[in-house]
Amino acid sequence: MEFRTYKPAKLNNLIISIYERKVTLPLRMQMLPEGCVTLIFNLNTNIKSVKGEKVDSRMFNPGNTFCFLSGLHTHPLYFDLEGLHVVGLIMHPAAIKTFFDMPTAEVKDQVMEGVFIKELNYIEDRLKELNSFPERACWLENHFYNKLNQKTNLNLAFKLSKTVQQMKWDVMQGRRLKIESYSGYSKMHTHRIFKDWLGLTPGKLIRMEQFQKAVDLIHRTDLSLTQVGLECGFFDQAHFIRVFNEFAKITPGQYKKKMTHLPGILFV
Repeated sequence: MEFRTYKPAKLNNLIISIYERKVTLPLRMQMLPEGCVTLIFNLNTNIKSVKGEKVDSRMFNPGNTFCFLSGLHTHPLYFDLEGLHVVGLIMHPAAIKTFFDMPTAEVKDQVMEGVFIKELNYIEDRLKELNSFPERACWLENHFYNKLNQKTNLNLAFKLSKTVQQMKWDVMQGRRLKIESYSGYSKMHTHRIFKDWLGLTPGKLIRMEQFQKAVDLIHRTDLSLTQVGLECGFFDQAHFIRVFNEFAKITPGQYKKKMTHLPGILFV
């Protein structure tokens, strides 16, 4: 497997990274939720099947299209690949609303064709003309930066992201406040704007972030699973197992036995 990555500094963390990945051998893998959305440009890919909560490649096989979006997944995705050569943009969930004027909740647990991108043919021509990853990454950074300059609604997205971080901190400190006290809006309106911009309700976003932190700590530290659960703000081990299983469909112990050098990716 070849993997190269680039961090686009111009894009205010809306696009977290741009990568190019090549796989030449057949591969079957399980990908756990990452808390982001990924726009993928297919340079040469043979995907036999993709399966997930709302994904069935018998209906739509992303290997047969130049561009597809892997939405905000709250359940694992299962890939059966014959080969892979893609360029991808790992994006903050708010990028969906910012760049494409779609509510992020519409792409939750979806893999969908990139027909919503008006300039898709232009992007395809440019990426296929360029020969190296640095050229492709820089061109994509500038292209989406120009789209970003046309938008004026980012303040709300960043405010919501800060709200999530404050909520997570309070949860880990044992404080439970009403969502209205964070946002300044009614509970109903708060849930609506969270789903529009971040794709999930505030409570599920907190659990997602706790799950992701747990995966990171399992890989990055020698902490026991009990210690990992406490570090992530879970009440007890049963709470930790329940939330981890909500997103991974396996327990933390099962994940630790199967884990690879790539966080969140299991080979099956």
